[in-house]
Amino acid sequence: MLALDERDAGCGATCAALERYVEAELRGERSGAWFEGVAVHLSRCTACRTDHDGLVAVTKGMEGRPT
Repeated sequence: MLALDERDAGCGATCAALERYVEAELRGERSGAWFEGVAVHLSRCTACRTDHDGLVAVTKGMEGRPT
């Protein structure tokens, strides 16, 4: 059983902030420092980490394409 970490934002808050977190991450900004609760949660929750990884892949795939 994992120990409770009060910094963990939880699934709901992580989902709500995930797009901004990934955008900051891909710009090379310190997303983990700005979204500490999200970073902690992503290190602990495989479902949210899968969503994160998918969003990163899609966003990278869209780079350079006209909008």
